[in-house]
Amino acid sequence: MIELMIIFIAMVLPLSWALSHAESPQLRRIHIENFRYGKAPSIIHCNRGDTLVITMSSRDTGHSIYMQEFDIDAKVNPGNGKILQFKISDPTAPPTISDSFIIVADHPGFFGQFVSKTSFRCHVWCGPMHAFEHGVLILHPNFLLNAGIGALLALFLIGILRKFRTRHMPLSPDELEQYDSGVDLFQKFPGLKRLLQKRWFQPLMMSIGAVVLYLIVMISIFGTQMSGRNLGVLVIWIVWMFFVVTVFTPLGGRSWCTICPIPMAGEFLQRRSVTRVRSGSTGRYKNKLFGLMRSWPKSLDNGWLRLLFFLLLGTFSTTLVVKPEMTGYAILFLVILSMILSMIFEHRSFCRYLCPINTFIAIHATSGKLALRKTDATVCEECRANYCEKGSKGGYPCPYGLNVADINDNFDCGMCTECMKSCLYDNVTLRWRKFGSEISTHTLSRAITAIAMFVLGTAYTITYLGPWAKIRDYVNIIDKGNWDLFAIYGIILWLFALVLFPLALLLVNYISKKVTGIQESPKALLIASSGSIIPLSLSVWTAFIVPMLFVNITFIQQALSDPLGWGWNLFGQAGSPWVQLVPRLIPWLQVIFILMGFAYSFRNAWRIWLKLTLNRARALKGLIPLVSFYFLLSFIFIWYYAN
Repeated sequence: MIELMIIFIAMVLPLSWALSHAESPQLRRIHIENFRYGKAPSIIHCNRGDTLVITMSSRDTGHSIYMQEFDIDAKVNPGNGKILQFKISDPTAPPTISDSFIIVADHPGFFGQFVSKTSFRCHVWCGPMHAFEHGVLILHPNFLLNAGIGALLALFLIGILRKFRTRHMPLSPDELEQYDSGVDLFQKFPGLKRLLQKRWFQPLMMSIGAVVLYLIVMISIFGTQMSGRNLGVLVIWIVWMFFVVTVFTPLGGRSWCTICPIPMAGEFLQRRSVTRVRSGSTGRYKNKLFGLMRSWPKSLDNGWLRLLFFLLLGTFSTTLVVKPEMTGYAILFLVILSMILSMIFEHRSFCRYLCPINTFIAIHATSGKLALRKTDATVCEECRANYCEKGSKGGYPCPYGLNVADINDNFDCGMCTECMKSCLYDNVTLRWRKFGSEISTHTLSRAITAIAMFVLGTAYTITYLGPWAKIRDYVNIIDKGNWDLFAIYGIILWLFALVLFPLALLLVNYISKKVTGIQESPKALLIASSGSIIPLSLSVWTAFIVPMLFVNITFIQQALSDPLGWGWNLFGQAGSPWVQLVPRLIPWLQVIFILMGFAYSFRNAWRIWLKLTLNRARALKGLIPLVSFYFLLSFIFIWYYAN
């Protein structure tokens, strides 16, 4: 009952205050200057019900203000203040021509009262960074901002209150358990087990992926170089990325690695087979394998190289997105590199030590619900043949160099299902667990990877979703050649990912160490506690990628009808008008994702400190500085998305 009251008060009071301070509607005259790639002003605040009389001008080329919620697509050309106003609901209707256009800053209906943020975008192609040109209109009272901050405060207070009320209770063994065993899916769905044990199933999935990847490479290189119309770019950077971030990783853990086609060619060169299992021996392995089969250098047997490779590609992400051919060449480079490494080193060395995709998936998959695990620990303890690690007549050695007995988290296992065939004791299964089950990062490289993922998701959110054109100038080396600004951007990004943000968390853990009197060093506490930021990191990436899909869904349909930009119309959608998917819902989804991420990070931080202190009262003392830091980060994100 107390918790319900906290939620009610925390959300209703800010809303009531906002309503009581609402100003009367008034007439506002606003001039918006358009340029590549931004608007001035890019952020407009007004009262709900205001009448906005908007005039427009352009510095360079044709631009527009596209506001789907208000059924307006207003276009302007340079040197001419006349505005051509089209109706989004009827794009074939002739435009009206005037010196200004008028909107009433309100939304009809009860639910319309809760729409507090509207993006205005450009619908006239003006260059490679065109997709990121936009601004925002904020309606006050800002119900989204007040409700979001109130809900965040309620989650924080309820979490602290729960821990405070139980601070003197003894610990149960379940609370100290680091991993959730979950439900054995093979027991519930024996047909799934039989399917995954078929030698043809995974190669078939990878082959389908390889065909799609081949088409993406060809379209990216030889199709139109307008990124918003190139199907290869849209599929990779919007559709595929959306599903990896929102479906494959949170629900499936490392399931994308099961079907990823990048290592397929290299694995074929190692095995000289697709489904056949070759008998014989190669070194310590019980199958005939080809290539030099060298061991990966010990000095590089960690996560640092993979993290640096991810940061390098992430820094140049703008080039990959807005230059379609660069996307195609980057994919080719990854495939060829994977093949070369497969002929030199054993197993999937590229996936294990270099793959930038795996860098993102591996760290966030520790929160994923699906996990590959041993069925019975006793069977693994008694096994001396180690078929899963060394191969057998049923399957090849684990491509990730793992023994199923040692797989206790999702970070290293690529879920390729090979162990399901090679284990002659049938002791491998899939488990369906609670989200965010794993809480440990174990090593410094994993801890810094978790932190870097959060920093990079934040950087993308600010750079690409923010209305600030000056920030995007720092990454625009495509048509503006801002290499000096780009160097500054790269230095700042790497500093925050590898130095400044880790130092901030180190300071937080130092405070926790002081208030708890725990013996562990701040570095050890940093490694132990960094896993708790992973749910919040995944929520930031989700909040980033959802609007990318929702805003561009029409362009994906158009590109499917004309994949190469050669004037085709295969499915009759090539000329379909631009319609965003529920744009008024996007800010609410983003705020909800941040609230969910905070809640799970709070829970995991508590579990970590319980394990560190073995005492509820001390764990609460150590928890407060960390979750206060997460509260501050979540507050900033909610303010950003709502205001």
